[in-house]
Amino acid sequence: MWPTIDYSDVYVSATQECLTKARFDELRKQPTDTLVQTEFIKEAEIEMALRSPMSIVSSDGDGLDDGKGHPRSVGTFSRLLGRYVRKSRHSR
Repeated sequence: MWPTIDYSDVYVSATQECLTKARFDELRKQPTDTLVQTEFIKEAEIEMALRSPMSIVSSDGDGLDDGKGHPRSVGTFSRLLGRYVRKSRHSR
């Protein structure tokens, strides 16, 4: 079963702006494409996967173009280290 998400779960990749329905509709009318990202996997499921010895962390980010691109291009591993490694060290 797919999780339910709404506009507040969608972000503009370049600015990390959290969308509303009005802003989403506004961006859809623009002549250029806007890259977006969404977060819909429950935090508990991510933590469970990271604890498994069968898990690996990877990224399908495609690099940056003039300093812009999808957050996975530069943020996957820093997020892993900051959110999950540092968090687990401080919670011991």
